[in-house]
Amino acid sequence: MSRDMFRVHYERVGKRSGVPQLYSELGIYPLRARRAELAVGYLRYLISLPDSHYARKAAVEADRLRLGNHPSWMGDLALVLNAVPFATPPLPAFSAITPAVCKEITDGIRAGTRQWVWSTIEGMVSIPLLHGRLEPKESGTPSVNKLCRRHYLSRVLVADHRLALTRLLCGSFFFRGLRTNPSLFPFATTCCRKCGLECETPGHVFMLCRAEETVAARGALEDTLRRDFDCSLRRVFTRDGAEDLMRILIFDWNTVVPMARFVYQVVRQWKWFGRRLPTVVLVRRARLPGPSPDPGPALAGSGL
Repeated sequence: MSRDMFRVHYERVGKRSGVPQLYSELGIYPLRARRAELAVGYLRYLISLPDSHYARKAAVEADRLRLGNHPSWMGDLALVLNAVPFATPPLPAFSAITPAVCKEITDGIRAGTRQWVWSTIEGMVSIPLLHGRLEPKESGTPSVNKLCRRHYLSRVLVADHRLALTRLLCGSFFFRGLRTNPSLFPFATTCCRKCGLECETPGHVFMLCRAEETVAARGALEDTLRRDFDCSLRRVFTRDGAEDLMRILIFDWNTVVPMARFVYQVVRQWKWFGRRLPTVVLVRRARLPGPSPDPGPALAGSGL
């Protein structure tokens, strides 16, 4: 299955979502890094063989060809290491490779992969809610986890709610105020298409917009938080404050459930955010007791 088909058919987040956040959210190890690890593992096997072994002799000859700029297996291994999307140390000569060197290369690939995923996400303007987030635990203190299967994929059992939240976090929805420097663009092209008061960003759309339907959905969220979790929805007045509040509610083991429902309700109101949310689930789990949410009318607009 191609990368685009993976995004569209498995995760159902659409083509606007990039690959790094899917690695981060699903905990899938990038294929290029996995290939490099497997090749280094085979190299570790080769150096463990006696000098008289044919495979080791072939590796020595392949390294001689590599050093002479001729095609060889060792040259291909060097290309595999260079193909990962982060810097790796050059492959030394075969005679200088030891188990410790192989371990150092493998550890560097694993650490570099996680750092690449994290730094790429931190630099993407389109996914501000993933910036600086902490992964919650059922018990214990939330911590930074750069590559894992995220809590909301199993905590949010209603498929439509989970899909809406996943799409929001992965950047599938188009917010026209999410630009590197929105001040360079006319305000009319970046303002909220519901209220027209501020730049259209996730923080504004979900927590600040004064559109009647959004205010009603926020009121329902606040009632749920007060009733079920004995907490209130604090007032925010800036984009940064609004997005910080969203992170607190989303990246919490318990409040992610009502927050996902709230995100789904608002997404349905913004009909230009994409077509009707499908009911395909990421993890086949039983729905919560009670009636399923009304899927609502088909959403029109950008194909996500």
